[in-house]
Amino acid sequence: METTFTVFPQLPLELRSKVWRFALLLFPRVIELKSMKPANGLDKNTRPWWIAYPTSKPTLLSINRESRRILLPYYSAPFQARRISPRIGIEGLIISYYVDTLFINTEFQSSRHSDVLFRDLFGSYFSEVQDNLKRIACTETFWVKLVEEGYQKKIGAKRAGLMEEFTNLEEAIVVVTRTSPEHSVPWKLRQFVELHEGCEEWRRVEKELHPIFNSLRKERYNKRLCAKIETPSGT
Repeated sequence: METTFTVFPQLPLELRSKVWRFALLLFPRVIELKSMKPANGLDKNTRPWWIAYPTSKPTLLSINRESRRILLPYYSAPFQARRISPRIGIEGLIISYYVDTLFINTEFQSSRHSDVLFRDLFGSYFSEVQDNLKRIACTETFWVKLVEEGYQKKIGAKRAGLMEEFTNLEEAIVVVTRTSPEHSVPWKLRQFVELHEGCEEWRRVEKELHPIFNSLRKERYNKRLCAKIETPSGT
């Protein structure tokens, strides 16, 4: 049985372009932005530094010139070097709002409003992210912060709930906090695995974070409760 499509180069450009665009859906990634503990400890007035960890490179952009030319417009580079560690090559960090998931991985308890955090990460591109991002994942800690900000809005605070401003959001993921042993080598996120509905972790998180999903736009987006699957970064 043939496993290659040898006539693809002979197809009209219009058809090849459609194939490339459909193929984009087969290569979703997670762009993990992980906060680092401040050197002065957990001072709630300190703004954290971040390191970016994409689960993979954007594979289709490296196939050939045609794939890159057709698919590059589906990617954006909104990340700012001011707060994200330059060691990861911030200029080359890109995200596809159509298929990729943005993962805000932070356990840092900050007294600052969540939009300050996002503006640290995206700067003047924050509005672009709000208008286009379809999938976001956050730790329990960060979702709790959003819940608290939502309550502040209800009692008369002037600041609006941040997630209401993500106008095209389709999926919100709660990444459940699990205690894990210290690793001698760095570990890297590979994927999310959904928790079984009704399990102890699922019931706990659903109860604690229900307000954030129940109140925003009448649950206009899908919500998932997930755990992280990580492996040593060298594997």
